[in-house]
Amino acid sequence: MKRALCALLCALLPLLCGCSDGLDLSLMIISMGVDVTENGVVATIKAPDYTGKSAAGQDDGGGQEYLTLSAAGVDWPHALAALSGSTPRALRFSQLREVVISLDSLQTVRLQDILSQVGQLQNIRSQAVLVLCRDDARTFLQQQQPQIGKRLSKYLDATLENYDQQGYIPSTTLAAVLRDLSGSWRAPLITYASLNVYDNLDAPQPGQPLDVEGGDLPRQGASTAEYVGGVAIGANGDYTILTGYEVQLYHLIIGEPQSLFFAFGDRYYSAKWKKPHRLRIEEKDSRSVLTLELPVIIEYSIFSGEPEAGVTAFLEAEISGLMHKLQSVDCDALGFGSVAARRFATLYEWNAYGWHDRYREADIVVEVKAQMRQAGRL
Repeated sequence: MKRALCALLCALLPLLCGCSDGLDLSLMIISMGVDVTENGVVATIKAPDYTGKSAAGQDDGGGQEYLTLSAAGVDWPHALAALSGSTPRALRFSQLREVVISLDSLQTVRLQDILSQVGQLQNIRSQAVLVLCRDDARTFLQQQQPQIGKRLSKYLDATLENYDQQGYIPSTTLAAVLRDLSGSWRAPLITYASLNVYDNLDAPQPGQPLDVEGGDLPRQGASTAEYVGGVAIGANGDYTILTGYEVQLYHLIIGEPQSLFFAFGDRYYSAKWKKPHRLRIEEKDSRSVLTLELPVIIEYSIFSGEPEAGVTAFLEAEISGLMHKLQSVDCDALGFGSVAARRFATLYEWNAYGWHDRYREADIVVEVKAQMRQAGRL
């Protein structure tokens, strides 16, 4: 019996070692950054440090530590080659959670040109969130750490999903942005982020709740990275930054999420999505008229009396302001172009129609069909 047991243990010995060798042969990239200047491209990656040591070589005895590595080149292939050649592990992008690109990069090259090269990475995760940031992507990734929990991948998943559900940021994956940029009848909204270095509570924002950009929130916290707002990009590469409140307006229109908390006069209201919106396009005096019909429910507190006159007109003006802001950079994020394209049987007819020129010059009409009710009542 003892001999049989010894023989079994000897047979199992090879299976008791070398369990982590597979992990050590590759580096699982969680975040990737791209900075483009007139001098070239800087590629940055952030990945777990499996040794458990920080950049200074110290183990804090707590959560997972992360490496931030960068390399430069005259273009993206050169920068990526330099990064791969200087990293003693194979780079793996199948667990990628976000791609961060600096807004300054768009002054030098088109976004679609950057993404077309990034998208060619082997086994890249197409559902990674695309982020445009006010800072250098390299600096942003260096400062990025999980504020809750220990794993950066889980922290990013939970944080970005929460902000998307709250309506503070648009939902923008690599696949979705590439799809919208490759077409001619819709433009994307992209998540906006920035570092907040103020760390104070002395600058509360006036106006609507969260009517600020990422990096400008009056708050204190362990993490300096803020994901609030969006970037609207047009077909010609022009862009404008939307605040968190403006992105919430956009989400109210499309019904994801289905509510908006806003101020009017000295009171607060909640606008809730009721039915899908309707887009119409009419031609009047050689100009296009873009009409948005939005059925909503506007709730008010039972303790504040009847709603003030003009609250529906105020909401129409807010949505109209958002649509004019998108129009100023030729960003058709609501998809009026997809409605116009249904009129044409061929791509030749569609191109001859000159949609982008018509969109930039079109008149905008917003019709909010509001049902008023007290909060808590059906």
